[in-house]
Amino acid sequence: MIKNRLLTTLITLALATTPSTLLATEAKSPNPESSSPQSLLKKKVPYSVVGVFGADTTFGAPDRWVVPIARVIGYKEFGTLDILAQADTLGVSLQADYRTNPSIGVKPHYDYIAHGDYRHFEKTGKRLRKQEVKGNVAAVDLFTTFTYDKFGSKLTLSNGYKWYGSQDQTTIPLPSAHRVHDLTLDASYQNLTTKEVVIKDGVDTAVQLTLQQHGTTETTKRAFAMLGYYNNSPTDYNLKLEARAGVETGSDLQNAWYLGSFISRQAPLPGRGYMQFRNSQFIQTQASLGIPLTGSLRAEPGASITFFPYKNIIPNAVQSDLTHPSLSLTLTGKIAGILPFGVKYGYALPTSSLSASHEVFGYIALAWNKLE
Repeated sequence: MIKNRLLTTLITLALATTPSTLLATEAKSPNPESSSPQSLLKKKVPYSVVGVFGADTTFGAPDRWVVPIARVIGYKEFGTLDILAQADTLGVSLQADYRTNPSIGVKPHYDYIAHGDYRHFEKTGKRLRKQEVKGNVAAVDLFTTFTYDKFGSKLTLSNGYKWYGSQDQTTIPLPSAHRVHDLTLDASYQNLTTKEVVIKDGVDTAVQLTLQQHGTTETTKRAFAMLGYYNNSPTDYNLKLEARAGVETGSDLQNAWYLGSFISRQAPLPGRGYMQFRNSQFIQTQASLGIPLTGSLRAEPGASITFFPYKNIIPNAVQSDLTHPSLSLTLTGKIAGILPFGVKYGYALPTSSLSASHEVFGYIALAWNKLE
């Protein structure tokens, strides 16, 4: 029997070379490193409490701020029942999952910072603080997962209620409270050999379809991601190629995808601000090379380019420039050979509307209560 699979997800997110998924649940993110059900079954982690702590900041842009990141998960098994309690900078949740195939589970959660509501930007990158509101969501998710060989799927039905509060500088009328209904289907194919969390060989692919009804807004979202790895076993040089794309229709500013920074759910855009872009379509490619330095320390230089190829159909959203190139450098390792950490630097090249900007993201993972 494979145990601790839900806890493994957090460790994978904490140490992954794309730690944007630190802020995402596996039911919501089209990143295959988190949404693939097979990733839940990969590796035993002999601790019942895990924490990830860090921060992300952008500078050189018209505005500068710090995004704190903290997540603590407690895990307990009762036979084939997994219980997962989680608290982080966005909300709290309690998940119960029967370890079967197909599995079934339930997850009540309260999001006291609902994604997409509380940051807005003009085309030059300046924050529009007077238009920012704070969203709260209380909901219950019902989900089932199924795996067969290298294929996996997850179906999630979420029902809840959303209400709004003002922030310090808010001057616009608050949106009306409303019910929220989400239906999400994730499908994946994963053929990977994993030596370490950041050393892999193979391919990881995921697609996601989401149907949303938030009040009177009905939205359809489609996302695709493919990650390919090549590991040179004698040297542990690790090449990673990534491709992502997404299209959404019927959305509004409160419910649209947000893009920008390392910690974007859908498409990391190194060097830009957290939640800086809301575009109804995007295409992104990335390439990076993992290089062993000394001991557990590794460097990973990379480059990416994000395209916003068509007219942005989200009402009142900014029409972004066509191309957004970025460079990045990641350092990962273990402090004293025990505590995993990561530091990422991103440089966003200037575009016709945006000046160059920089981003630094860092995190450390901790674990308590070793299991027998």
